[in-house]
Amino acid sequence: MQWEIKPYVSEKAEDFCAFLKQSWLDTYVSEIGRKATDSLIASMLSDGIRSLVPGRDETAYLLQNGASVVGSIICAERNRFLYVWGLYVAQE
Repeated sequence: MQWEIKPYVSEKAEDFCAFLKQSWLDTYVSEIGRKATDSLIASMLSDGIRSLVPGRDETAYLLQNGASVVGSIICAERNRFLYVWGLYVAQE
């Protein structure tokens, strides 16, 4: 396997969104149900990846296996704290 952690670039937006959507389906359907999960996905990705990484002080990194996105993390410095979200890693 060729695993690499790479800074997010806009060319990976579609792959990143698809990875997050699958992550949320796998994570939340059993917790909150399909309808609520679909609503969450629609809300969170309503503006594509810009909803989660709008381009202010956020930084996103993708774990890639070749061209496939298999992990993600988003973070930002806020008031002397590192705020982290969007941390998902595929089981494989």
